[in-house]
Amino acid sequence: MTFHRKALAMGVLAAVYTVPSMADHVTLNSADGYAYYFDPSEGDLNNINKGGLSDPISNVLLRVDGGSFNGSGSSSELNGRARFSGTSTISGLTVSRQTYVSSDENLFRQMNYLENTTGAAITVDVRIDGDYSGPSTTYVESSDGNATLDAADVSHIVDYNGGMQVVHVYGNAGAEESVDVVSGADGSAVFYYEWSDVTVEAGETVAIMTFLAGADDLSAAQERQAAFSGLAGDALQGIQSADLGNIVNWNFEDSDGDTIPDVVEDGLGLDKNDASDGNGDLDNDGLTNKEEYNGNTDLSNPDSDGDGLSDGQEVNELGTDPNSTDSDGDGLSDPQEVATVNYDPTDGSDGFIHVVTSGDTGENHQPQMAVDAEGRFHVVWLEYSEDSGEFEVRYKLLDANFDTLIDTVEVTSSCSDNQGHPTIAVSADGKAYLAWFDSGSNDGLIAAIDPSKHDLDGSSADMADIKAFTDAAADANGIISGLTDMKRAQVQIDSRGRMHIAHTNNSSEIGYRVFRADGSEARAVSTPFSIDGYDSYAYSQVRMVLDSDDNAHIGYSDGDTAYYAMYDGMAEEVLIDSTALQGASFGDKNMHVSTSVDGDGNVYVVWGHNDDDDSGSPNSAIVFASFSYASDDQDGDSADMDNIGYEYTELDIAALNPWYIHSAMNADGNIVVTYMTGGGNSMAPVNSVVVNTEGEIVVAETRFSGRGEGDYESYSNFAFTTDGYMTYATDTGSPKHIMIANADFVFEPVTTQDQLESSLDKALDFGGSSAFNLWGLAILLLPMGVRLMGRKLRK
Repeated sequence: MTFHRKALAMGVLAAVYTVPSMADHVTLNSADGYAYYFDPSEGDLNNINKGGLSDPISNVLLRVDGGSFNGSGSSSELNGRARFSGTSTISGLTVSRQTYVSSDENLFRQMNYLENTTGAAITVDVRIDGDYSGPSTTYVESSDGNATLDAADVSHIVDYNGGMQVVHVYGNAGAEESVDVVSGADGSAVFYYEWSDVTVEAGETVAIMTFLAGADDLSAAQERQAAFSGLAGDALQGIQSADLGNIVNWNFEDSDGDTIPDVVEDGLGLDKNDASDGNGDLDNDGLTNKEEYNGNTDLSNPDSDGDGLSDGQEVNELGTDPNSTDSDGDGLSDPQEVATVNYDPTDGSDGFIHVVTSGDTGENHQPQMAVDAEGRFHVVWLEYSEDSGEFEVRYKLLDANFDTLIDTVEVTSSCSDNQGHPTIAVSADGKAYLAWFDSGSNDGLIAAIDPSKHDLDGSSADMADIKAFTDAAADANGIISGLTDMKRAQVQIDSRGRMHIAHTNNSSEIGYRVFRADGSEARAVSTPFSIDGYDSYAYSQVRMVLDSDDNAHIGYSDGDTAYYAMYDGMAEEVLIDSTALQGASFGDKNMHVSTSVDGDGNVYVVWGHNDDDDSGSPNSAIVFASFSYASDDQDGDSADMDNIGYEYTELDIAALNPWYIHSAMNADGNIVVTYMTGGGNSMAPVNSVVVNTEGEIVVAETRFSGRGEGDYESYSNFAFTTDGYMTYATDTGSPKHIMIANADFVFEPVTTQDQLESSLDKALDFGGSSAFNLWGLAILLLPMGVRLMGRKLRK
């Protein structure tokens, strides 16, 4: 029987733990003492190690139409036992790999996914190939019992140098796709197996599943060969049962024709020869067994996502996703919204998380955002371009309700090197000003966008049609390039519409430039401040705000010390020279410095400190400092701490390892602080907390998590906050998307007596999943006037 092949949303497994994007090689230890060393972003297996046995493997690669797969980044799943690569587009298909190493048995499995997002079928050749570490290989046994390897085989065993045996299993009899070519004669260091002319229909996904393992001797190798071929033990661990239909090189027999494969029925204790049990309900959740299998829910768990709502209730009554605790991805859980009359669990606009980019593909990073006087959101970020093979700059405009006014604009295209760290600010008349740098030349580029030149109908635009720069230095798209040695900039617009840029350079300095609204240079580059010991872009991430007199208040770090400085960019005059902020008790590693100012001459500085440990370990803290810049004599030397009322405190938050901190003042005059909690360079959940100008917490610590078109529980570093909102890039597997979250959101549920009683009944009666619903019920029972997360979403 042929199973329907569903489009795969790049998420076969339940993600529970995430590792850094652009991860290096990892080693996962399997049973029987075997360690598998591989690159999780490519799925390239480089070593199989066990004491006393020679390592046989040099590489195991995936190729599609001859093109080698190379994903960008990876995520970790199944408690770290599985690694999901990023994606790469080859021959029009979105390609990814998932590598799984069992801890309970000696098993190395790879799922190779080919997703067709186009409107027409695509046919390709798929090859797994690799190298042994040396040529002394002998084929011991193939699947048909002889020592001859040919296309009729679906597995084979190799003896490497008379030591470790290597087991290859790549299908079974009767599969839709079987290998057409197998190569690697005795003594050869090269091997491959290829499936020719694999067709992926429009909108569908095809998966190729293979197994590989080292073994001590022939007997152990034969045991592994039999286990893999019979899909026994952990062979299918973590693969959603309904997704088995995507796998084309294995035959999942359905003896009774109930649409549930025999291997699934055997695992669940059902009768594979009795079609009637497909209409049964193993977990009593209101869905039949075959409805659950074909709907990708757990046949043996009445609440697949553990949110307190049964699978049957979600599918048959609510229209929510039984595999997601937040079906609409708005940051509010399904049970929270279900228990109210004014929130809808299928409407993503009524929560506090909003989507900027979406879809099944995309590698989006490093967003920044500005909010204009009309409450519109101007967002800039980097997107990996399959055309140029580089990261390019993108821009999008959303209205105050997060509806698209201008869809994604390709600010750059066809770049020969990655573009880096775009920044954005808006003028009083609603124009957006952008700055970024080219990683090849290290030179800066700037552009300006005028939304008034667009119909604001949700369509995209060419830069040439919406450009705001008219100066002769700008190219046809309104971009000014060649700004020498301008990295990691921060842009602000002054009261006269001029563009101020503070940035780092390669000479351990803070640079400063000013441009007029038409792009002409108002002030040439100056370098008013030095960064002693500069050795990392992250240390020198410059943050700047302008006060009402258009003076710049700049925060930065040399990797150990947090600094503040004040500069008059138009007069090119240092008002307050670099001033070290931390007290003696802080030690080293004070980084990620951001500033805010009020109208009374006060500045508020926030940074991260972790006691001479740049890993973001649990001794990390967030430091909040305040002082009066107006009280300084502003004669060009460092500030006198005794005269400016300098005070500092560590914020009392629950997160043990906050890192990559950013802050900005909101409309209430409070400071919104965002930070990730994964430590060091890792990507992890973003939290926020709101403090007043005394450093007192006024909105409790909030973790931003929501699911919709992806798993948004993990975020990339440097979430950027402005006007009470923050933007960030998701970083769980692929795709990676840009989001906006409202850090000043208040959940104000309106509920009926019947809903309260219903919630209470479900919370108390619904078995082991009741904890989540009890939490939701507790929220509902709070007084309606309690501020849970801040002020109401701006309308």
